[in-house]
Amino acid sequence: LVDNGSSSNILFQTSYHDLGLEERALTRRVTPLVGFSGEVKQTSGEVIPPMYAEGINISTTFLVVNCKSSCNMILGRPWIHDMVAVPSTIHQMVKFPTPWGMQYLYSNHSLQKRHTSRRRLV
Repeated sequence: LVDNGSSSNILFQTSYHDLGLEERALTRRVTPLVGFSGEVKQTSGEVIPPMYAEGINISTTFLVVNCKSSCNMILGRPWIHDMVAVPSTIHQMVKFPTPWGMQYLYSNHSLQKRHTSRRRLV
């Protein structure tokens, strides 16, 4: 999930384990996260996993949180700014510059087909 309203990148504990990241990669640092309802959730720590998006490799910090979520991670403003990305909630995609031109990441394949089949007017 790309969320330009999130001041942090969030990686959920189940995704952390699913990625095969080792426990020693986790820097134990408890950070309180405050949700919209005012609920406070403590993080398990921080991790800097390797990130690859359409030819771009970057390192960005994620806060690891042990709670249920319908997504694997939240890519917040730190990732968006590092990638010089432009998210679009209407199109459910994010675009960012690369040495090979603009690249696009879509939330699912059916959206990608719909958008790439249209002629781009720039």
